Amino acid sequence: MQSTKFLDTCASWLNEVFTSAVHDESNTLADQEVVRLMQKLNNNVTAARILNKLKVMLTQGMIA
Repeated sequence: MQSTKFLDTCASWLNEVFTSAVHDESNTLADQEVVRLMQKLNNNVTAARILNKLKVMLTQGMIA
């Protein structure tokens, strides 16, 4: 049960982080906003890697 509570807490925190990064009513982030946010969460990840992951997710239909 403790791991479920931890995962719920993490999911809630990530939701808050992404929600606070959205600056308009579209509830979406532009590519560069995603890069900035992800680098804020992990400063060791490169912009190129993030953009590549976004491209893969887009081609696999995981994001629109």
